[in-house]
Amino acid sequence: MTSSVNHRLTQISQSNTARLVVALIVVSLVIRLVYLFAETGLNAAFDGDELDYHIFAESLYENGEWGTDSARATRPPVTPFLMSMVYFITGPDPSAARVMGVVISSFVPGLLYIVGLQFTRNQRISLLGAIGFSLYPPAIFYAPLILTENMTSLLVLGALGAFLWASRKKTIAAVVITGILWAILGLNRSVYILTPFALLTIQLLLSRFQTNEWFWSPKLWIIGLGVFVLTLSPWVIRNAMVLDAFVPTTTRFGHLLLMTNGTLDHKDIKAGQYVKNPELFTIEVGDKNEVGIDAAKRDRALEELKTNWRKLPHPVLNRAKNFWTFRPDPYDSSLTKNDLIMFGIWVPTLALFAVGPFVRSWKRHWPLLTFVLLAFATTLIFWGTPRFRFPVDALLILGAAAGFVDLARWMLPRFNENTLITPVLRWLSHEKDPKRLHTP
Repeated sequence: MTSSVNHRLTQISQSNTARLVVALIVVSLVIRLVYLFAETGLNAAFDGDELDYHIFAESLYENGEWGTDSARATRPPVTPFLMSMVYFITGPDPSAARVMGVVISSFVPGLLYIVGLQFTRNQRISLLGAIGFSLYPPAIFYAPLILTENMTSLLVLGALGAFLWASRKKTIAAVVITGILWAILGLNRSVYILTPFALLTIQLLLSRFQTNEWFWSPKLWIIGLGVFVLTLSPWVIRNAMVLDAFVPTTTRFGHLLLMTNGTLDHKDIKAGQYVKNPELFTIEVGDKNEVGIDAAKRDRALEELKTNWRKLPHPVLNRAKNFWTFRPDPYDSSLTKNDLIMFGIWVPTLALFAVGPFVRSWKRHWPLLTFVLLAFATTLIFWGTPRFRFPVDALLILGAAAGFVDLARWMLPRFNENTLITPVLRWLSHEKDPKRLHTP
C-alpha cells in the first residue's frame, strides 16, 4: 500500500507542466464558481468599494469616458478597464464582473506553480504551494468580489516571474515584458507602483554580499525602467490633460493619509484602522478639482503627523499586527467561526514560512521577499488588514510549502518504514534531478 501511494504521488509530480497547470486552473475555477453561486450569489448587492469600480467600468462602456465629473482618477484603472471589456460583451452587468473575478483568481494557482518551478526548481514545493492557494479560503472568498485583489495577486506573480526570467535569460524581450508588468501592476494597485524601485534598492543593498543570482545589470535596469515609464505614460498623459496635474497612480493618497493619520488620538486609528473624521473631511472645495482636494487632505494629515508624531508608534504597531493576523477582520470584537478556521490555516502557514528556506536563505530568495516587504511597509503608512496582505499571500504559501518540505526531510528518518505517513514524507523529501525538471 505504501509503495502504491508513493508511486501515485510520484506520477503526479512528474506530470507534464502544462497539464498540471491546466488541472490547477480547472479545479480552482470549479471551487470558486461553486462558492459564487452557493454563497456570494451571482446578483449580490455591491459592498464597499465594489460600486466605485463598477461605475468606472460602466462609464467607459457607456460614454467612452473614465469616471465621473468629480472622480476622474480616484481608482486605479486596470481592473475597471477589464470589467468594461467584459461589459462590451454582456452589457454593464455586475454579475459578469463577478465571473471575471472568479476566472482571474483561478489562474493564480497555475501561475504560482510555474513561478514556483522557476524559483525553487522543486516540483513538489511548487505543487504544494499551488494546491494550497487553490484551497485557500481568502482566495475563494475574494474571487467573486469586484475589487482589485484578484488581479493584483495574479500580477504580483507575473511581475516576480518575469523578473526572475529576465534575470536568467538577460534578453531585451524578457526585460521589456517585465517593465510592462511592473507598470500594469502599479496601475491596478497603487502601492505596487514602487515595485521596480524596491527591487532596485534591495539589489543595490545586496550587491555588497557578492551574490549574483537574480541580479540585473545597469543596462537591463535602464531598459526595464524605461519601459515601465513608457507603459505608465498613457495614464499619466490622460490625467495631465483631464486634471492638469501629474498623477501617476490615483488621486487618493491624501484622502487615505487623512483618514488613517488625521486624528492620531482616535481609538480606531490607535487600533490600526481608519476614521473619516467629519471635522477634518469638511474641506472648502471652491474651484479645486479632485487633485486640489486631495492635496488639501494630504496637507491636513501631514500637519497632524508633524504636531503629534509621538502618537504614531501605537497605530503603526497595530497596523503591523493586523497585517499579519489570522483574523479576516481584526477589528471585529467577537471571535467568529472564520477566525477559528483561519487560525488553523494561517498560523501554521506563517510559521512554516518563517522557519523555512525562503527566510533562512534570504540572499537567494530576495526578489520574493521584496514583494512581501513592499506590501508590509506600505501598510504601515495607512491601515492594517489581511486584505492588504492578500496579494502576496500566494508567495507566503509557496514559502510555507518549502518549509513543509524541509520539515518532511527532518521527520522522515524518525518514522517507522511501515507507517502510512512514510510514503508521503519520502515523496516530499525527494529532490528531483534538475535535468528532468520541466522548467517553463
